[in-house]
Amino acid sequence: MNRFWLSYDFGIQGEYGELYAWLDEIDAKDCGDSLATFTTDATREEVSKRITKVTGMRGRLYLIGKNKAGKVTGGFIAGRRKAPPWTGMSSKMSHDGEEEA
Repeated sequence: MNRFWLSYDFGIQGEYGELYAWLDEIDAKDCGDSLATFTTDATREEVSKRITKVTGMRGRLYLIGKNKAGKVTGGFIAGRRKAPPWTGMSSKMSHDGEEEA
Protein backbone atom coordinates (compact mmCIF):
# COMPACT_ATOMS: atom_id res chain seq x y z
CA MET A 1 0.00 0.00 0.00
CA ASN A 2 1.12 3.52 -0.77
CA ARG A 3 0.38 6.46 1.53
CA PHE A 4 -0.53 9.85 0.09
CA TRP A 5 -1.37 13.29 1.45
CA LEU A 6 -3.65 15.61 -0.49
CA SER A 7 -3.91 19.34 0.12
CA TYR A 8 -6.93 20.89 -1.55
CA ASP A 9 -8.29 24.42 -1.91
CA PHE A 10 -11.34 25.36 -3.98
CA GLY A 11 -11.86 28.69 -2.24
CA ILE A 12 -14.70 29.88 -0.03
CA GLN A 13 -17.42 29.23 -2.61
CA GLY A 14 -15.81 26.09 -4.02
CA GLU A 15 -17.69 22.89 -4.61
CA TYR A 16 -16.10 20.24 -2.40
CA GLY A 17 -18.87 17.62 -2.68
CA GLU A 18 -17.32 15.40 -5.36
CA LEU A 19 -13.89 15.41 -3.72
CA TYR A 20 -15.38 14.73 -0.28
CA ALA A 21 -17.41 11.82 -1.69
CA TRP A 22 -14.26 10.33 -3.23
CA LEU A 23 -12.25 10.83 -0.02
CA ASP A 24 -15.03 9.12 1.94
CA GLU A 25 -15.13 6.26 -0.59
CA ILE A 26 -11.40 5.56 -0.13
CA ASP A 27 -11.60 5.97 3.68
CA ALA A 28 -9.27 8.98 3.78
CA LYS A 29 -8.37 10.47 7.15
CA ASP A 30 -8.49 14.15 8.11
CA CYS A 31 -5.15 15.88 8.78
CA GLY A 32 -6.44 19.40 9.41
CA ASP A 33 -8.13 22.03 7.30
CA SER A 34 -7.97 21.02 3.63
CA LEU A 35 -5.51 18.16 4.16
CA ALA A 36 -6.24 14.45 3.93
CA THR A 37 -4.21 11.23 3.97
CA PHE A 38 -5.07 7.85 2.51
CA THR A 39 -3.54 4.58 1.41
CA THR A 40 -4.06 2.81 -1.89
CA ASP A 41 -2.43 0.27 -4.17
CA ALA A 42 -2.45 2.90 -6.95
CA THR A 43 0.70 4.75 -8.00
CA ARG A 44 1.15 8.50 -7.54
CA GLU A 45 0.48 8.97 -11.24
CA GLU A 46 -2.74 6.91 -11.08
CA VAL A 47 -3.93 8.82 -8.00
CA SER A 48 -3.23 12.14 -9.75
CA LYS A 49 -5.31 11.10 -12.76
CA ARG A 50 -8.18 9.93 -10.56
CA ILE A 51 -8.25 13.13 -8.46
CA THR A 52 -8.19 15.40 -11.50
CA LYS A 53 -11.04 13.39 -13.05
CA VAL A 54 -13.09 13.68 -9.83
CA THR A 55 -12.45 17.40 -9.36
CA GLY A 56 -12.37 18.49 -12.99
CA MET A 57 -9.03 20.24 -12.30
CA ARG A 58 -10.76 22.99 -10.30
CA GLY A 59 -8.92 24.78 -7.49
CA ARG A 60 -5.49 23.97 -6.14
CA LEU A 61 -4.52 20.36 -5.47
CA TYR A 62 -1.14 19.36 -4.09
CA LEU A 63 -0.32 15.65 -3.82
CA ILE A 64 2.52 14.16 -1.77
CA GLY A 65 3.53 10.53 -2.15
CA LYS A 66 6.13 8.18 -3.58
CA ASN A 67 6.83 8.28 -7.30
CA LYS A 68 7.70 5.28 -9.51
CA ALA A 69 11.31 5.37 -8.26
CA GLY A 70 10.12 5.16 -4.64
CA LYS A 71 11.15 8.72 -3.76
CA VAL A 72 8.70 10.87 -1.78
CA THR A 73 7.76 13.85 -3.88
CA GLY A 74 5.12 16.53 -3.86
CA GLY A 75 3.69 18.73 -6.52
CA PHE A 76 0.64 20.51 -7.81
CA ILE A 77 -1.68 18.35 -9.87
CA ALA A 78 -3.98 21.35 -10.39
CA GLY A 79 -3.41 25.04 -9.77
CA ARG A 80 -0.12 26.60 -8.74
CA ARG A 81 1.75 28.15 -5.84
CA LYS A 82 0.71 31.63 -4.69
CA ALA A 83 2.08 34.08 -2.14
CA PRO A 84 1.37 32.73 1.36
CA PRO A 85 -0.74 34.72 3.82
CA TRP A 86 2.28 35.16 6.12
CA THR A 87 4.31 37.06 3.52
CA GLY A 88 5.64 40.24 5.13
CA MET A 89 4.55 39.33 8.67
CA SER A 90 8.05 39.05 10.17
CA SER A 91 10.09 41.99 11.31
CA LYS A 92 13.39 41.34 9.59
CA MET A 93 16.45 43.13 10.92
CA SER A 94 19.19 44.54 8.70
CA HIS A 95 22.87 44.11 9.59
CA ASP A 96 22.95 47.46 11.45
CA GLY A 97 20.00 46.56 13.68
CA GLU A 98 17.44 48.62 11.78
CA GLU A 99 14.19 47.03 10.65
CA GLU A 100 13.84 46.59 6.93
CA ALA A 101 10.70 47.84 5.24
